Amino acid sequence: VTDATHVLCDGVGLAVASLLTNRVRVHRVWGLDFFVAVSRELSSHGFGRVFFLGGSERSIHRLTTKYRQEFSGLEAVGHYAPPFAAAFSDEQMISMSDAVANFRPDVLWIGVGSPKQEKLLHRLTAKCPVPCAAAIGAVFDFYGGDGRLGPDWVRANGLLWAYRTLQEPKRLWRRVFVSLPLFGLRVLKYVFRRH
Repeated sequence: VTDATHVLCDGVGLAVASLLTNRVRVHRVWGLDFFVAVSRELSSHGFGRVFFLGGSERSIHRLTTKYRQEFSGLEAVGHYAPPFAAAFSDEQMISMSDAVANFRPDVLWIGVGSPKQEKLLHRLTAKCPVPCAAAIGAVFDFYGGDGRLGPDWVRANGLLWAYRTLQEPKRLWRRVFVSLPLFGLRVLKYVFRRH
């Protein structure tokens, strides 16, 4: 994504890639921490229209119910659960764009899985300008109660990817055993080309 105003590093893979390619140790900002910090700030100032896009009807309802209770100072909280699809059709994009535009959020949280959510974020914000929009994926599950965070030592040592893979092998095996090695090879090729 080249037109984002900010890109946060929330994964250990990106942190290692930054160290190898730029010799820069980046500060990791875990998605859940970012989500809670932004929400707490908005709520404490009695400001903000927040919209969630993603999840199933059941999970998004549970998530937004908890969110309204925890961040009661927000002006309004809305949501839209799109049908599951490997790629969204033009009709689905119109439905999502309409839902976002009609709600007029100050903050848009998208959680439909990576890399689909980053592509969706790019397409939606081109049609519906939003002051703050972020693809936060698994945060929907963690915050809503559908996913387990794992012990503190797992997160502290950058092993959440392994923990989550053990919890959901059918859903995450491709990311860990195909995408991750391909990403690693690209990083190494880049490093060796520069030397």
